Amino acid sequence: MSFDDLAFWHWFALAAVFIAIEIFVPGIAFLWLGIAGLVTGAVLFFFPSIGIAIQGIIFAVVAVITTVAARLLIRRTSRPSDRPGLNQRGHSHVGSVYLLVGDTKNGHGKVHIGDTVWSVQLSPGSGEIPAGSSVRVVDVNGATLVVESFASAPATDGSEAVPH
Repeated sequence: MSFDDLAFWHWFALAAVFIAIEIFVPGIAFLWLGIAGLVTGAVLFFFPSIGIAIQGIIFAVVAVITTVAARLLIRRTSRPSDRPGLNQRGHSHVGSVYLLVGDTKNGHGKVHIGDTVWSVQLSPGSGEIPAGSSVRVVDVNGATLVVESFASAPATDGSEAVPH
């Protein structure tokens, strides 16, 4: 069998494969390819003498149009989140001041925030800081808070942030 022998049901089968992949892959990229396969199969059903080159062009054009249209529609209808930092807990601590649980070693230490112990790393150019010192969170590096010494307003305890 050659590509010249493609029937409409081949395109429907390809569309089913793309849609099945869409179920297991995050995002919505394969859905538009599945729709393009369905459209190409439908055109071939009504016009069976269309050659493989035209079928490929139909598939490509429909795939591009549906992808671009979907992106524009999603961008236009999506609203900003009412909780933008929901999955970025560390960013909510930037600017807050906490007490070091122990001495920093090699630029790393720990602070106690609420019921959690967070790893901290000293900001570039900072020297080692002794236990009980106040540090201010200046950035986040993955799940590690980046801190600098903060001597002017000590934290009340290791679990409460000093308002900034």
